[in-house]
Amino acid sequence: MASELDSNPPDEILVARIAGGDVDALGQLFHRRQRHVYRFVLHLTGSASLADDVTQDVFVTVIREAGR
Repeated sequence: MASELDSNPPDEILVARIAGGDVDALGQLFHRRQRHVYRFVLHLTGSASLADDVTQDVFVTVIREAGR
């Protein structure tokens, strides 16, 4: 039987899995945090298009830097 941590691991575990090339972990992290990143940037800038761009950049950076 899978534990809650198996189905809902902390962000740190997801990032470690992303560093190992786990695409599903990236999807999980994206679905969990995308809305928060977007809303934060939108609040700071007032620009939906900039919030979209920055959100995308954040997750590209996660992919590139997950191993660090």
